Amino acid sequence: MRKIFLLLLSASVVISCSRGGSKSAGKPGSKGELIPKGKASSFVAERPYGMVAIPGGSFVMGVADQDMTNMPEKAPLKTVTVSSFFMDETEVTNAQYREFINYVRDSIARTLLAEAAGDAGGTGNGTGIADYAYLAKKADNATPYQEYLESQGGRDGYDDSKRLDWSVPLHWNTSDYPDVQYAEILESMYLPKAERINNERIIDSRKLKYAYQWEDIESAVKDKSRGEKYLKKESIAIYPDTTVWVKDFNYAYKRRPL
Repeated sequence: MRKIFLLLLSASVVISCSRGGSKSAGKPGSKGELIPKGKASSFVAERPYGMVAIPGGSFVMGVADQDMTNMPEKAPLKTVTVSSFFMDETEVTNAQYREFINYVRDSIARTLLAEAAGDAGGTGNGTGIADYAYLAKKADNATPYQEYLESQGGRDGYDDSKRLDWSVPLHWNTSDYPDVQYAEILESMYLPKAERINNERIIDSRKLKYAYQWEDIESAVKDKSRGEKYLKKESIAIYPDTTVWVKDFNYAYKRRPL
């Protein structure tokens, strides 16, 4: 009887182990792998605005036929594969670049007006220079973080406490200037009277400079300290040189054929 009991006990242990081995830990049917609940959709790259997709392909590079140059160095024949990529459909149009120039012009004007407005708060409709103050300077617009930055003297680079209020319209017509201080700031962006031709008001293109920052990564990776000396601040003149043809070609004004 005792032998029969031990035999049945051993058989039950073997059966339970075999059943447990066929299963795996975790969710049933997962085989121990991490399986997400939802099935991920297939990724389709969105075509950027103004760009076209160039499909991938391959080409043969090297000396495929008889080398007519008889050069001692022969390029080995190999197949190069190029993956698909996006490229601009057209060059930058004049209208697009004009929009960029106007953006730089307006941002400079709004920054000058905001600095002159200080902590004043206006109605927000462009009836006075106080309407062009920084958003953080206006009532109930400053967050605790912006107030902290202001107490610390701001920070280099992008300063959230100096965000411009682009909702307030700019007035470029002299008859629409709201006050004298506004007129003084806006007129400073035009050519001085001594440099004008027929007293025509033209924006001083020398003041249209786009400021930006970039990091010299190639030099920074060689230096373990990674100090701020690798953060470069630059500004470039963005107005096109209208005299480039005269500078590059001595006979630009001559209309007779060469």
